[in-house]
Amino acid sequence: MLAVLFTVAALVGCGGGFTLYFGDGDWPDRLEVLAPTRIETGREFTARPGGLDGYGGLFFEWDFGDGSGTVANAEVTYRYARAGGYTIRLEVSDRWETLRASLEVEVGAWSIVDGRPCTGTNGRGWCQLDAPGASAATLDGLWFFDTREGVARARDGALWRSRDGGRSWSRAGTGTRAAFAPDGSGWDLRGGQLWQSRALDRDWQTVGTPGGSLLAAQFVDRDAGWLRTRDCEGCADRLYRTQDGARSWQAATLPAGAATTHFVDRLQGLASDGHSAAWTTQDGGWSWTVAAVNFGPRGGRVQRIVFAGSQQGWMMVADAAGTSWLLRSSDGGRSWTAPEPAPGTRVADLAFGDERHGWAVGEDGAIWATRDGGLSWQAQTSGSAQALRVVTARDARTAWAGGEHGTLLATATGGR
Repeated sequence: MLAVLFTVAALVGCGGGFTLYFGDGDWPDRLEVLAPTRIETGREFTARPGGLDGYGGLFFEWDFGDGSGTVANAEVTYRYARAGGYTIRLEVSDRWETLRASLEVEVGAWSIVDGRPCTGTNGRGWCQLDAPGASAATLDGLWFFDTREGVARARDGALWRSRDGGRSWSRAGTGTRAAFAPDGSGWDLRGGQLWQSRALDRDWQTVGTPGGSLLAAQFVDRDAGWLRTRDCEGCADRLYRTQDGARSWQAATLPAGAATTHFVDRLQGLASDGHSAAWTTQDGGWSWTVAAVNFGPRGGRVQRIVFAGSQQGWMMVADAAGTSWLLRSSDGGRSWTAPEPAPGTRVADLAFGDERHGWAVGEDGAIWATRDGGLSWQAQTSGSAQALRVVTARDARTAWAGGEHGTLLATATGGR
């Protein structure tokens, strides 16, 4: 049996508290998990047992609640890869008896919002960040590639880079129509040429194109991309594909009447005529099949297509009156639900951190959140009255929103 003496265990600023117990040969009255209750995503922390006089002769089993298995050490240095709420469980035994303890912890990008004015207490809700470069220009593009590295695009074409989750920014050149892939590589159509940046920096270079007027481009990584061109006034649009970073291009096919294309990865993509028809491809644009989509009796103009993973997608359309509608797909875009009202009358942008958690933004600082994949939406307090134009999300808890007059907001708690 475990022999223990009178012990006081305490850890300032951590979960747990203190435990008192007496006895010789008896178990303590209570076992505790001693660890921080607010943990930074991706940052190491230490968890240890509280209430024990020593570790000799004992067997330990830690479960950190993220599906990574158990750890048998007495004290553990650990790191959570994803934000969320977790339960740390500890089991201690000495072959005859077993004690168990647990601790609820919150993992998130706390360093982004610490010390910033927030709509909630202790870094909760939506928090105000400084505008890139102290600029009052409207932000109309926002990308984060993890919880630290990000790029903002202002309406005047200025590009800004952050290495600390948006707390500070440095100038990263100019890109009037610049956009970025998940790996941080960027592309821009400017001056009749295609420009590419491969490392989130000022190094923008022109790359070769197949000819014709350049209409639109999209890359899913630094090598794989598509380019839509037109040879002459009144000519049909052409679609080209590259798999080697624009060193060579191959002619793909484009459905007749398709006005927009959106690729999820190197193979899966969606095309639409913008108001009444859609097509999907599973081979990178070599062939297309008609998608089952209903834009409603009044039709709609496609404003945004978002996917979380390869199967779960959302399409935002606006009818002639400017009212926004949402369609959902759970099969990679091959079929879509009937249009449902968007959370607000005029939604400007939409983003999902995973298949269930997403945000929409609009006028007067409006932010809506969903936790069921868009089936229902709840208004959140942004703390701003400025129109929000863009939103981007990394996971179920970490998101940023930007808009008029350089407004920039972030949340590490899902906006709540």
